[in-house]
Amino acid sequence: MTPKTWLALSAMAAGLLIATGAAAQSIALSGLAGKKAQLGAADIAALPHQTVTLPLEGKSEACDGVPLSLILAKVGAPQARPCVGLNCPTWC
Repeated sequence: MTPKTWLALSAMAAGLLIATGAAAQSIALSGLAGKKAQLGAADIAALPHQTVTLPLEGKSEACDGVPLSLILAKVGAPQARPCVGLNCPTWC
């Protein structure tokens, strides 16, 4: 799965969380080094959002959400390098 796909999925997930009335819920994060964070709907709403356009059932659909990298950075998750040429890992 490409980083753009992950971004799109995280945008959709954040949008669904808010749109379905699940705003009272929160996300619990735990990093590799043990750093923990809890993000509620207000925390996520305060983060910078990005809009992506996705193909959905033969149509283009605009989705808005927080990039997953910004959420994972809250617990110090390592960030991948951009995929360029032959240095691209298999998941990219």
